Amino acid sequence: MLALRAKTDRGLFFGHAPVFPGFLFFRYVNKRIIYTDEPMDGVKPIPDFLPSPHALVLREDNVKVTLQSSRSSLEFFKGEATAHNTHYQRVIRRRLDDYATRRLRRVTPPS
Repeated sequence: MLALRAKTDRGLFFGHAPVFPGFLFFRYVNKRIIYTDEPMDGVKPIPDFLPSPHALVLREDNVKVTLQSSRSSLEFFKGEATAHNTHYQRVIRRRLDDYATRRLRRVTPPS
């Protein structure tokens, strides 16, 4: 396993650049880490609380739709998308899905 070790040297050349006094550079160290079989104090196993990977995937069948919208609403969604580092189409899709699920909850009576 490769590790980095920082070291200061005087009067050496690192590549083609001189290393000045107090200059910090990194050198690769090929040193294996040796693990011992010691008991670890204070370590408790915890139950697996994460859902399965299949449950984490939020894939649904998407249908391609052509939509005409005002420039101001499109700029709003683009701004929200850049603020959250995602695509504006995804923001619009999630907003529509959220609206539809809220609307369905309001229309269908609780059972």
